[in-house]
Amino acid sequence: MDIFLDFEGVESAYYVWVNGQLAGYAEDSRLPSHFNVTSLLKKGKNKLAVKVFRYSDGSYLEGQDYWKYSGIERSVYLYARPQSRVKDFHLTAGLANEYKDGNLSLDVFLHQPQSGGAVEVKVLDKGEVIYTQKHTTASTSDTLFSVQHIFPAIRAWNAETPHTYTLVVSTFNAQGQPLESFTHLFGFRSVEMRNGMQLINGKPVLFKGVNRHEHDPYKGRTITVASMIHDIQLMKQFNLNGVRNCHYPNNYAWYELCTEFGLYMVDEANIESHGMMFHKDETLANYPDWEVPFMQRMSRMVERDRNCTAIVTWSMGNESGYGKHFETLYDYTKATDNTRPVQYEGGGYDAKSDIYCPMYARIWALRRHINQRDKRPMILCEYAHAMGNSVGNLQDYWDLIYKYDQLQGGFIWDWVDQTFAIKDKDGRDIWGFGGDMGFAGVVNDSNFCSNGLVAADRSLHPHIYEVKKVFQYVHFKPVSFSANKIQVINRHDFIGLDNYRLRYAVETDGKQVYGGETDFPAIAPGESAIMELPIKPCPNDGKEYFLTLRVFTKEASALIPQGHEVAIEQWQLPSKPKLLPLKPAQGNTSIEQTEQTLLLKGSNFSITFNRL
Repeated sequence: MDIFLDFEGVESAYYVWVNGQLAGYAEDSRLPSHFNVTSLLKKGKNKLAVKVFRYSDGSYLEGQDYWKYSGIERSVYLYARPQSRVKDFHLTAGLANEYKDGNLSLDVFLHQPQSGGAVEVKVLDKGEVIYTQKHTTASTSDTLFSVQHIFPAIRAWNAETPHTYTLVVSTFNAQGQPLESFTHLFGFRSVEMRNGMQLINGKPVLFKGVNRHEHDPYKGRTITVASMIHDIQLMKQFNLNGVRNCHYPNNYAWYELCTEFGLYMVDEANIESHGMMFHKDETLANYPDWEVPFMQRMSRMVERDRNCTAIVTWSMGNESGYGKHFETLYDYTKATDNTRPVQYEGGGYDAKSDIYCPMYARIWALRRHINQRDKRPMILCEYAHAMGNSVGNLQDYWDLIYKYDQLQGGFIWDWVDQTFAIKDKDGRDIWGFGGDMGFAGVVNDSNFCSNGLVAADRSLHPHIYEVKKVFQYVHFKPVSFSANKIQVINRHDFIGLDNYRLRYAVETDGKQVYGGETDFPAIAPGESAIMELPIKPCPNDGKEYFLTLRVFTKEASALIPQGHEVAIEQWQLPSKPKLLPLKPAQGNTSIEQTEQTLLLKGSNFSITFNRL
């Protein structure tokens, strides 16, 4: 058996010793390092020592807008593996035959297999074995075992219906005894770039996404699985369907959870030389000495995460200028994984990037992209900066996005306020931001990391409700109130409205006059239909009447409860105002003026005008 010591994330660099002997050195705060410590261990107690550096040369590539603290932030553990083991595996689960069948391609890399041993592959659908293959190894040299199989009439994965399967890989010795086994959750789905659009399972999806930093108000960047699930639940309940891992690879568990519950993911390399963007030579991406660190961060992420179904786009980093190293990363990634697009914002239209992905583009920039007929889709990597009372013009963006196929949405900046639960000088609980910790005069960015749709404890900010409204998947348009007709538009990419029910109500002065509930007709994804509602003519009583439409779920699904409201709309109904009887003024009128007001007064009336 070989004994391995794993560190999943340490910021920013560290040495490891076991019993006084150097086990190794590592950097890149967001990727794991594996140390084979077999030869360094002894029976009984062993001494593990780790020296962590707060800053290192790697810090120049970790200039993200987040808190600059350091330490051991992710899990550390020991595990034993047989010398004859699976070294790596590469799974591609796409779609074939007009997206109806699953196309599985699996490469299993065996390290020092035993002659006469075996490797077995199984695919399970909700616990039921639907495929199995076993291969006997004849060589003791490192071996590649490959599987190709078509699964007819498969249930495809997408963010709306994230159907998953389980891959089980097991190894056996020459006597047929099991050596080790592992599982991997995956789904069948395809990603293509065609006709200037990014297609998921053959359809041009709209990315209603958000950027998410790993942050906890009590534990910093040490994130629990429960917190991850809570984030996904809130995102799904507020009509978000995508997440950009800003700006680094995330915790292992995040990838499986996004696959299980259904979020489209942009996986981003831990490359941000933000400060160097303003250097006279502009970027580290042209310095020869930095080519290897750039490549290591991108290649290690791709090799670690390429089997994740939720990942639909690779990102080469963030805010690092543009240079030849990014072109090298692009070429490497396309050669290594041709099943996903690769993007990078920093080079603008001239970058090697399959997607034009600017940040904070104005409305006119979206129109420009359509008019200049670029061959790539425009997907905003950051926009709608959610700091303070914001996100007010989100609807303006989406009016254009719904209109033009090449505009495919984007990722709001950002998900969660990066603040800490602390006490002020009077002992009161507050959310601490830059300047609240340390001593006076410490350079800080004040509250600039407080940009979230939710607070640090995941309580909701008001503007997340604006996001929910703009992103809702059921849209309405009035057709004819006198004929009781409305248009219903299904903005889903893959599902109908079968699990939704419509609740309508006519209201005045905040009170319901009458209402009811009804099912939707069959409306295919992207299609619309006309519905009739029993709307009565409004009485001529001088009041305003409103028709309020609410859509809610019939049945619970993963993370979405029964009765959850997914969409809302409201219109004022046509009515005739109640006219007051006219009475001619009696007697004389007078005018009284001050610096601020003008008062017009008669025997039976008075009108005051504000002059300011």
